Amino acid sequence: MKIKRYEGEYVHDLIAQVRSELGPDAVVLHTRWRNGSGLKRLLGRPSVEVWAGVNDGSAAGTPEPEPPQAPVIPLDPPGVRLLALRQALQANGAPVEVVAEPAPLPAASESPSREELTVALFGEFNAVLERIEAKVDQLQPPPPASDPIAPREQALLDAGVEPEVAKAIHAAAQGRTVAEVLHDTFLCPTELRLTGNPRVIALVGPSGAGKTTTAAKLAGHLSLARGARVVLISTDVHRIGAFPQLQALGELMQVPVLTALTPSDALAKVRQARREHDVVIIDTPACSGPGPVWESLLDTLIAVEPEELLLTLAANTKPSDVQRTARHYGATLPLGGVVVTKLDESGDPGILVNVAWRFQTPVVWLGTGPDIPADLEAATPQQLVNRVWSTRLAAHAEVGS
Repeated sequence: MKIKRYEGEYVHDLIAQVRSELGPDAVVLHTRWRNGSGLKRLLGRPSVEVWAGVNDGSAAGTPEPEPPQAPVIPLDPPGVRLLALRQALQANGAPVEVVAEPAPLPAASESPSREELTVALFGEFNAVLERIEAKVDQLQPPPPASDPIAPREQALLDAGVEPEVAKAIHAAAQGRTVAEVLHDTFLCPTELRLTGNPRVIALVGPSGAGKTTTAAKLAGHLSLARGARVVLISTDVHRIGAFPQLQALGELMQVPVLTALTPSDALAKVRQARREHDVVIIDTPACSGPGPVWESLLDTLIAVEPEELLLTLAANTKPSDVQRTARHYGATLPLGGVVVTKLDESGDPGILVNVAWRFQTPVVWLGTGPDIPADLEAATPQQLVNRVWSTRLAAHAEVGS
């Protein structure tokens, strides 16, 4: 028998070479992958070693080179390549499952083309790769199931409370009721005292928060319900119609309304008002961020030095805008509390919890409707708890959640 060793990069090239040199009756005795050394080992493609032989009638005594012991495989290109591929994968430690042999190529005498051999090689490789991927998928653990949301936490989310705040409140309510935690959360000041020195209250806030209407409601409440001598001062010279709107509301409640065009003008008006009134309420221009209006607002507040500085926010404001506005004002101004308006336009009172929990700012007044001054309520902890929580107890019981 004549035996010869071949080495190259592609199996089909070696098979063609075997057939060309040893003829169609040759058989493959052994195949294996060989890795190079140095950079070739890292970057190069491993080569294929093939031992093939053919019975040429040589004498029995003639010594022949002995290839590595391996079962004799018929010279079928798909079978040879599949065996070489299996050996390469096993050498790299990859689990390989035996797959059915693909359909044989045309007989050796038909001399299959290079394209046919390439298609057969890729077909065998894809079949093995699919089996390997299937095994890897079976070994991967399933994704962890998300923790179910407790009923009490879900009730807070349904009320419009931010997810992070709802989770913190639910954690704090272990061994307690949510109502008790909320009651401790809401910091409400005592009733406004009208004796002693006159008080100056300034309302600040973004556009659309209902600040001018709130100023009028507060003036009417203190004047009609408490008998206080109240004066309104508008420093909003940027919004068209701001002063006429406040003036019309003041006349309706028989409360005088003044206007101040500059910080020095505002200071003079406040000094005069302190001598004749119990409460001075200042309506400031709407502002949502840094800019000329913000700088003018700061100059006015520094000049008049109000005893109470209240941030006005609408209940239908998005949580992200609430955080941005509260942080902007809270980082610069000594806020004394928050007035939450337009509660009648929002079914989610969660803003009350978000403001109180995140910013430790008291909620002092609630705007509950359009009527002036009737739809303004002084906030109390129990009132706030009732708005946020009591209406949800029917759907989400405190006990066992």
